[in-house]
Amino acid sequence: LYVDKLDNLNFPQKGYFGNLEYIWADEALGGDTDFVQVLFRGGGAFTWDRNTLMAEARFNVTLDNDAPLQNWFQLGDLFKLSGYPVNELSGQQLALLQLIYMRRIWDFNLMPTYLGGSFEGGNTWQDIDDIKFSNLIAGGSLFIGIDTVIGPLYIAYGVAENDKRSAYFYLGKIF
Repeated sequence: LYVDKLDNLNFPQKGYFGNLEYIWADEALGGDTDFVQVLFRGGGAFTWDRNTLMAEARFNVTLDNDAPLQNWFQLGDLFKLSGYPVNELSGQQLALLQLIYMRRIWDFNLMPTYLGGSFEGGNTWQDIDDIKFSNLIAGGSLFIGIDTVIGPLYIAYGVAENDKRSAYFYLGKIF
């Protein structure tokens, strides 16, 4: 189930989105293992003047704690616990909360430019009983984003708990 009412794919200014997935793997239907996962992702964007605030929540659970390794959820990357390297954290359960602020600093229509920052809290766990908001890991970033004709460009620096730091240079959609 998916809904997307965001006004811009690269740098949304207003709207909302939501996604709910149910994954059922069963050996009787040809799967290698039996497991069930439920994935939720939702958020939105709100703009006033040159300022935009985006929020997102993501919760993914494996109901029986028995998904194979290739179906574990991963965190680490820009806006996914910035500071951690790509997919450094993995587990059968995942929670991620994001708050991203950006300000349009250049109005050139072919390449609008934004300066922003993010705050993220999230983690992965192996067992559904281990999920606690008290052990979320905090991360954040500062970034410059440019909406180019070949896609969004990000130059960013991220930090997270446990002395994690990463620099990013991306060309392409990452939200």
